[in-house]
Order: sequence, then C-alpha cells, then structure tokens
Amino acid sequence: MPSRLFFLCFCALFTQLVRANNIQVSNVLITGQNATNNTYQVSFDVSWENSWRLSTGPSSWDAAWVFVKFSKVDFDVWSHAKLELTGAVAPSGSTVQVSANSDAPTVGVGAFIYRNADGSGNVNWSNVQLRWNYGLDGIADNDPVEVNVIAIEMVYVPQSAFYLGDGSGMIGSFEDAVSGQALQVVGENSAYTLGGGTAGSIGNNNASQGGNQSILDDFNDAASQTLPAAYPIGFNAFYCMKYEMSQAQYGTFLSLITATQASPHYAGTGLGFSYTLFLNGTRYDATNPTNTCGYLTWVDLAAYLDWSGLRPMSETEFEKACRGTRYAVPREFAWGNPSSTSPTGLGTVTGANTENALYATLPQYVGNPQGSVYNRGGMLAASSVNHTREETGGSYYGIMELSGGMPTYCVTVGAATGRAYDGRHGDGALQANGNANVTNWPTTSGIGTRGGSSSYFSTDDRRTSGRFLANLQSTTRQEAYGGGHAVRTAP
Repeated sequence: MPSRLFFLCFCALFTQLVRANNIQVSNVLITGQNATNNTYQVSFDVSWENSWRLSTGPSSWDAAWVFVKFSKVDFDVWSHAKLELTGAVAPSGSTVQVSANSDAPTVGVGAFIYRNADGSGNVNWSNVQLRWNYGLDGIADNDPVEVNVIAIEMVYVPQSAFYLGDGSGMIGSFEDAVSGQALQVVGENSAYTLGGGTAGSIGNNNASQGGNQSILDDFNDAASQTLPAAYPIGFNAFYCMKYEMSQAQYGTFLSLITATQASPHYAGTGLGFSYTLFLNGTRYDATNPTNTCGYLTWVDLAAYLDWSGLRPMSETEFEKACRGTRYAVPREFAWGNPSSTSPTGLGTVTGANTENALYATLPQYVGNPQGSVYNRGGMLAASSVNHTREETGGSYYGIMELSGGMPTYCVTVGAATGRAYDGRHGDGALQANGNANVTNWPTTSGIGTRGGSSSYFSTDDRRTSGRFLANLQSTTRQEAYGGGHAVRTAP
C-alpha cells in the first residue's frame, strides 16, 4: 500500500485550539486499511486531568466525546467521518463506545471514551482506535486524506427519577400545580401536562407572578399545554459537557468549516472581556484559549452542536444535571444549597458580585483594567484549596458552571416550538450558510437560558429552579451569552 495514504492529521497545527481544560489529543494517524470493506483505523492518544468513575452515590463518570473530521489532501474542506459501530480498540482501563444517531442507526457519529472501573485522577490512553468507513464518505482507496480528531470532556448523567422545581415560589419556577412543591419526574417517553392547575401537572407558579412579563410561557394555572412524550425530559441517561465551551473549542470549529460558513458565526475582534479569538491566516486562534467563549448567539451555538454531533439541553435536563436524584432544596444553586461564597485564591473581589456563582464570567477583580474578564472553565475545581461542591461550584454529578459562568441555552417547555423538540442529535454537517441543519431544533423561538451570571442576571436566575429567562431568547451578541453546556443522549 502506498505510504502516501498514511498522513498525520493537522493536530500539530491546532494544538493550542484543541487544548481546552487540559484534554489533549495527540499522535493521530491513519492505519489498518481494509480495501475490501473501505475502512481505516484512526489511531490517537487522549489524556485529561481530574477524571473519575463512581459506582455509588451519583453512580457517574466523566468521559471524552471524540469525533473525526477528514479532508482530502490540499482540498482544505473538512467533513465529518462516518464511523463503524464495531472495530474500535480500547486501551487497558478504558471503554470505547461508538454512538449513532436515531435517524442513521448504523453509522457512528463519534465515540465516548471513559474508565471501565472505579477510580480517579488523570488518564492518559495511547493507541485508541476508531474504525472509519471512508467508502461511505466518498473516499476512494487511493485518495490521500488527512484526519483531525477532536475531543470534548463530558459527564455521564445516569437514568433516574429527579425533581423539578424547589417549592420556593420563584417567578416561573416549576412546581406541582396544586401543592406548589417540587414535582418528581419518574419516567421518560410519557406525555406530561403543563399548567391547568391539576395535581401532578407541571406548573410554573402561574407564569407571571407579580405582574412580571419576562416569563413568556404559554401555559399557567388556567391554561394547559401538553409536553409531548418525545421531548427529552431528563429521566433517561445522557452525557453533558463537563465545562462551558472554551474559546479554543470554538476556534477549532471555526477553523474546520469553510470561510463562508465561519464568517457569520465569528463575533470579531476588539470586543473586550478577554474575548481573544482572531483570524490567523486560515484558522482561528485564541490568545486565551482556555477561557470561556462569550458573544455567542443561539444560532452560533446550534451550529457548533450540530457540527460536533451533540444537541441542545432541554430545560428539564438542566435541572436533572444540577440536582441529580436529591430532593430539591429551596432556592438552591447547582452545588446543592442556597449559600454562596467568594472565590478562593482568585484575588480580591469587589462590588455585589462576590459569590462563587460568578467566578467564571465577568467577576469584578481589583486591578483588572477591563473590569470584567472571562476565566477558565472549571478553574475552582482544579484548586487544591477547594474541595466541596459549594467551593467548586460543581453539580451533583460534577458538572461545572451550571450556576454561574455563561447561561446555558436550553430548549424551553414554554413555547410550542420548544415542545416540538425530540432530542435529535447533530450529524456533523452544516448548511452552506454555516447554520445547523437539524430539522426540529428551535431557531428563532423555543430557546431560553438557565443558570448564568454577570450583571445581566439576577441571583435567582443562577439558581437551579430559576426560570426568569427560560423562554426569552436573545438574538443579539452580548458578552454575557455563550459557553453553555451541550448534551448527547447516552447510547
């Protein structure tokens, strides 16, 4: 076989871009061609810090979601590789689980890589292999190709019952429509009643309590709607991004789509707040690659999710990711209580923004000439002096920045366009204009935000049950919108 068929990918060129939260992919190569079946083995090493697996308590683990982009040599047009569901090679101590989409169940979009036994600490796995069916992607046996392997840190959220709302009576928050207390979700794929004032229906504290008009739900105690069974309410298992999206991750995305597709999704330069993405030749670099990425609209984020094979989180999945299986604590944050503390070890913080809910986005640090700054996702969890969930801001499952940091774009239950969402995943391809091509994802309505910080949001917005902006989509680029958390239904 001609040696020219074996190419190192462009990972060396994108090292700074793919290194987000210390997850790293290296030594990527194409090997093991089977010309009869039109397959290659894509081999690579992957490592990241602070990995874990627990079989008790949360019964969860962290993982890397890994997918492959390919290009014919000298074409510089990158496409999503179709993977075989079998033929993956898992190094000792790991599991490799290839995942397909429901509308193409025989084609792998990417793979989850995670510990196969309980443990904690850094992982460094060599010679992970995924089997690429290059024939399905229109590549001939002798076509010289390059591949780029991309990894995103995720957390497994297991199948379980959980609670919506916390009984505190916050504006718009979920509750049992009669008792006003937290409502337990005990199954998936069942239609739920929204509003209507009947026992067991999902109420929203009568939508606009106190005359506040920011809650735009189309249901309340007097008017009901049906939440379809296909809406991903959160009972079933799913994976959630461990950290908010970094500028490095977003820069990699912009670099591997066409210039025409990238242009409408790039906010530009000179924006401040430590937004440092810039066009460097044909790729997008970041001066502060691990910092959270702001200035993203929902349309921007949806394009990234589609391109990476992920999907948006439903707002009910958001509460599951925060609270886990525990009974709701009134006015709790994602770390499980209503308390908030100043960040430890980050210097003096001034003004009203003094709680850990604010540490990842726009904290007002003394001596910072800009006054506000994006910071590295998960940085409190990496500190040796921070151990508790309250100190690190971690959720029940160890997901970071669900309260605080950037708000998470979520699919709302408060509009028909949101309720039509059935949890379809991205397929790795975009429209010619760079936008997502998934047919039932919300576009101009059906999206809101949960969690989040900065002066744009009140303290109640950051709480697990806070729904003040759950059905209010911002279409304007603002520094306080971006990052967020994407999910993928567990295979």
